[in-house]
Amino acid sequence: FSNTNKKKKILIIGNSHSQDLYLMFETNKNLFENFEFRYFRMHLSNFHKRNALENKKINLFINDNLIKKADIILIASNFRKYGNYSEDLDSIPKIYELVKKYKKKIILSSNAIWFDSNIYPALDLVYRYSHHEDKFINNIDKELFLLIKKNELRKNNTLENISRRLDIPFLNIFDFTCNMQQYECKALDNNNNPLILDATHISLYGAKYYGRVIYDTNWLNLSN
Repeated sequence: FSNTNKKKKILIIGNSHSQDLYLMFETNKNLFENFEFRYFRMHLSNFHKRNALENKKINLFINDNLIKKADIILIASNFRKYGNYSEDLDSIPKIYELVKKYKKKIILSSNAIWFDSNIYPALDLVYRYSHHEDKFINNIDKELFLLIKKNELRKNNTLENISRRLDIPFLNIFDFTCNMQQYECKALDNNNNPLILDATHISLYGAKYYGRVIYDTNWLNLSN
């Protein structure tokens, strides 16, 4: 972060999804002139501090200039109930306690959308409709919506309940990536570049596109 006090400094922490969210802001820096964004990639389960290695990683985090200079800590991760990252959900109260100790504001974001696709959901649909251009233009966003893994929606309910319990703001990534009322997820930008990289990550085109949507809809809502 810079040394200026004129910009609100937001540190995004979490796994690869923290990088995705950071890129939405980084590729649209001209739109967010009053903010600075950085990200610190880490397994949130380290905040359990169950062994010497996890203690070491958390000490590195709390002694880093990023956390010292940050005004806001934004948690952006892929939370799961089983397997890898399954303990990240339980780490949120511990992150909250630590961040509040250093008098930082904390915000929790939802899981990103997870599509039911082996590799590239948007490109898969492009190839599927490659010989039917009329159907492709009209249907690809609705077809992409149908690929959403429904259990991810339920996990977001869990995350929102945690945010209520801790009384911290909750930001739903679905708000700017899909239209839940029209059953659509935007698959391509205006130049027909894919917004989705793989089953759960965005492309650089997606970062640029979604960052603009975040700005236009005031998704961050950090005016105060």
